[in-house]
Amino acid sequence: MRAAVAGEYLADHPRPRATLAQVADHVEHVRRVAGVDHVGLGGDYDGVEDLPDGLEDVSRYPALIAELLDRGWSRDECVRLVGGNVLRVFREAEAAARSASARRGPSTARIEDLGRADGSAPSHRRGQGAVRPGAGGRGPAR
Repeated sequence: MRAAVAGEYLADHPRPRATLAQVADHVEHVRRVAGVDHVGLGGDYDGVEDLPDGLEDVSRYPALIAELLDRGWSRDECVRLVGGNVLRVFREAEAAARSASARRGPSTARIEDLGRADGSAPSHRRGQGAVRPGAGGRGPAR
């Protein structure tokens, strides 16, 4: 019954369709709020039922880029949008990892040996079961 009611409702109230121009509006909003260096596109269309008209798959990205160019975006800004920004972030992350590795070697700590953030000991050890309540961490539960 629920499915029938939902079907009737959708028949009387169809979902609004987004357009490529509205996607461009959204991209421009993110650009205004976060800056051109912090906006990008993703092409994971798996599991999506409704797609914007004119942007049905990644093969339509050139139409979106043309729309943004028509709105005054530069070629360089469009390059950042379609992949330049994510590549820059990856390069920066790799540089940070190299820098950290140069300052110190890899950790030899084991999760089992680390305390909790509150300074208390872990509640269990691998293969030993849970700590007995009230046992002060002195052994596995029995």
